[in-house]
Amino acid sequence: MAFTLPSLPNKIVCLACLCIGSYLPAAPARADQPVQFESAASDPTSFQKRIAQAGGKVPKAVPGTPLQGYLTRPPGEGPLPAVVVLHGCSGLPGSVKKTWSERLSSWGYVVLVVDSFSNRGIKETCDGLHSVDRIYDAYGALEFLSKYSFATRGALR
Repeated sequence: MAFTLPSLPNKIVCLACLCIGSYLPAAPARADQPVQFESAASDPTSFQKRIAQAGGKVPKAVPGTPLQGYLTRPPGEGPLPAVVVLHGCSGLPGSVKKTWSERLSSWGYVVLVVDSFSNRGIKETCDGLHSVDRIYDAYGALEFLSKYSFATRGALR
């Protein structure tokens, strides 16, 4: 299953918006499993195509970036609904990974927490740099999850 990115000005994609208070109880879940996957590849923009063609070159897609993540599955064979969790601009502290994985898994969700910074050597992006890459990270995570039968196919769109 291939994923294509929507035209960002026309569609805003929200994969996971976790604004639930930390006071909600969470039951213990299965341990996080480290996983490797790639962010989604990106096609050149129309501007990049024009510049390349003006220089007599062929525009090329940008390949995905290798990423690491942490997969947590609740008990059961599935298929189960899945959630992709993206960290904030200051990175992925262990408490965020543990808290959201445990909480969402206890509610019956397969959880993939994406670490967008480690493989890129980034400490934080609170200045706004590299934020566009995160969209491709989310789509890469969805593509990774779509390969497994334990994740509900209908929810991965």
